[in-house]
Amino acid sequence: MALSSLFPSEALGKKFGYVIDQFLTPLRVDVAHALSSKSGELTLSVDELLHTQKVNKWLPPTKCIVRRMLKDEFPTEFLSHLKENGTIVP
Repeated sequence: MALSSLFPSEALGKKFGYVIDQFLTPLRVDVAHALSSKSGELTLSVDELLHTQKVNKWLPPTKCIVRRMLKDEFPTEFLSHLKENGTIVP
């Protein structure tokens, strides 16, 4: 599987903080606004379903970012069977 199939080109070579601030946070806000109305009820219109494409685009890199952050924070608990280079601990 090619790296370009997992990561949008605008994210390649960027730090996690940049990707989170520039792409993921605005997407989270857009989705939250699309799902809720001022009355507090959950709503969803056909126009807002376009967010699905954006979510699908950013889901793979988001998973990778989360795994890396969890591995950094909890190295003995999260994916403890993997070394830093991705090989399996014997």
